Amino acid sequence: MSRAVTPGGIIHDVAASAPEAALLAAVIRLAYEDALGGDAEAAEWLAGPVCRAWLHLIAPDGVDVDQVHARLLARLPTRAPPGAHAAGLRMSVGND
Repeated sequence: MSRAVTPGGIIHDVAASAPEAALLAAVIRLAYEDALGGDAEAAEWLAGPVCRAWLHLIAPDGVDVDQVHARLLARLPTRAPPGAHAAGLRMSVGND
């Protein structure tokens, strides 16, 4: 598999050829790195509609964004269910 078809490769290739997309790519990359580190909120954001929309904005023509998005999420070690981060915050506040 070439680097260009990995989620990170596509993000970097587009950011290099379209500087205005670099900010969107950087935010996605930071969220990805945070999610790899166990940040449930970042993982939830990556799975959500804003991240998916941003991938549509930066993906080159002919790239299946659904496939890129699915592969990006599949690379995460675990994904918390939607709302898990907020529920955890409520629980910790209630236990103080």
